Amino acid sequence: MSGRILLLALGVSLAGGSAHAQRDPIPFDPPEAIELGDSRFVLPAPDDYRVELDEGLVAFIALDPNTATVELTALIGASRLDDPEGKTGLAAAVAYGMGHVEGLDDHLYAMDARLSVTTDNEQTRLHLSLLEEDLDEGMALFAEMLRRPKLDEATLEDYRRAAVRPPWNPDDPRKRPEYELPKLLYGNHPAGRVPTEASVAAITTTDLESFHAQYYVPNNVVLAVSGGVEREPATAALRDALFPWKRARVHHADVPEIPKATPRKIHVWEVERLQGFMLVGHLGRQGREDEHAALEVANYILGGNGAIWKRVHPELAPARAQGHFDARFFVESRGKRGLSNDISSYVPVGFRAPALTYAVTSGRPESIAFLLKIIDDEWRKIREDVADGDIEIAKGALTQGYFQMRYAGAHATALSLAEELFFEGGHDWSEGYIERIRAVTKAEVLAAARKYYRPEDLVAVLVGPLDEIQSSEHPLYKAKLEDFGELIVHAWQQ
Repeated sequence: MSGRILLLALGVSLAGGSAHAQRDPIPFDPPEAIELGDSRFVLPAPDDYRVELDEGLVAFIALDPNTATVELTALIGASRLDDPEGKTGLAAAVAYGMGHVEGLDDHLYAMDARLSVTTDNEQTRLHLSLLEEDLDEGMALFAEMLRRPKLDEATLEDYRRAAVRPPWNPDDPRKRPEYELPKLLYGNHPAGRVPTEASVAAITTTDLESFHAQYYVPNNVVLAVSGGVEREPATAALRDALFPWKRARVHHADVPEIPKATPRKIHVWEVERLQGFMLVGHLGRQGREDEHAALEVANYILGGNGAIWKRVHPELAPARAQGHFDARFFVESRGKRGLSNDISSYVPVGFRAPALTYAVTSGRPESIAFLLKIIDDEWRKIREDVADGDIEIAKGALTQGYFQMRYAGAHATALSLAEELFFEGGHDWSEGYIERIRAVTKAEVLAAARKYYRPEDLVAVLVGPLDEIQSSEHPLYKAKLEDFGELIVHAWQQ
């Protein structure tokens, strides 16, 4: 009896479910018919955080009473583009000296603090995270690294060995495409050069001291400070730790024109892995063009919100620059076909030299060729047509979500304000962002896509098991690497 009752109950449940599934779908308005409401987001006012210190040094200080840590970031106007001819690696050598001041490891261990020092084509960045109770000691250490890095011969020799060591290994080859694509696209240009044994051997301690004296001056630095420390005590601690410190005239090296790379090539580094890792791109933008807002909308439609998080907060980009489920790359690669976790798209801004516009993906050997085809095809399609609904969704997401994420937390706020001043000289970009995005038209999106997505200029870098990629074929989604362009195979040791 109980079995019959259970079967009957299941039958009723299934019948009810079937009847429910056959009902008419709930009507809803298409995205283009939905008007965006007024944003309730209040943009942080720069003057509420900005502190004018001495000698042209500016800091943005944000209080966070709910944390026991203090975050200190220095943005320094010293980059790889300032390396003299024949001495590639000089800017990075000075940054290396910041991370190797006397007794640094003992201080960091005692304070349970975290340190990062990076140099790229736009800046050198120093970041220190410590407990509020160690503020005085941490601020003194921060000032020591910034003002008096270790630039002696022994430290320089350590740097020489480290600088020519590849930033990847066969056990984790994902960094190789990020290393190789800029070299290919920038060519023999300061933006694409990497240190060699000859270039670092040419650097002297006199070069280090001269470079530091020229660029590590208060009027060439912007600070971001946050944590459980009030503005006045933080300001006093900065003054006590950093000054006296004299401003100086800063002259940056001239940046030459970038020669155009040979397009439609696939550069392959073979390594035995279960997956292939791929970056595809071309030279991108320099500075804020009139089409910037339209391009952010186009990039959101194509591949996600990487444009926002790659421009600022690079340390947060891997965690937060995720694609969304309606992005064309996501739909074509994963939603429809399950070939990859995602294809992410980035259109960062370069200020001293053009940045790279690129897409990144990975997948099993039988999927790689078709993933490359998707990138190529979608870059072409977005130049031809964009649905009104996709534009409205992008506008809503960018103006009522992703833009606000730039200020999600005290240090994100201080850092966003500091970076905007550092890179752009003011805050016009953020103050007009929402209005510019909302005013974008379909014609402007297509015009921006045609200008900044150039499939004819694409270059691909692939790291993976080439023989398996070429010999295996997906049973449903067929493509060959050679359909994209010529294969150039490089030895892994290069």
